[in-house]
Amino acid sequence: MATTPIVRLAIAVLVLLAASAAAKPFVPTDDTAVLERLPEKTDPSLLELKRQRAALTRSPGDAALAAALARRAIEASRAT
Repeated sequence: MATTPIVRLAIAVLVLLAASAAAKPFVPTDDTAVLERLPEKTDPSLLELKRQRAALTRSPGDAALAAALARRAIEASRAT
């Protein structure tokens, strides 16, 4: 089956558009540029998770604290 000139033209245009749409990675020029703000600073429940992690670091053998932290981390991952 032979393609018509219109089909060939449409294919050529699509190929050119696809090639020009290729995204280039963003490379910041300034080392102090903020790329993303994480919700931890503004979300009280994530702040609680951070406090629980710190408490577990201080008491690594506390199984109840580890379990509570694991439950809270799962809840946070589902929410975010």
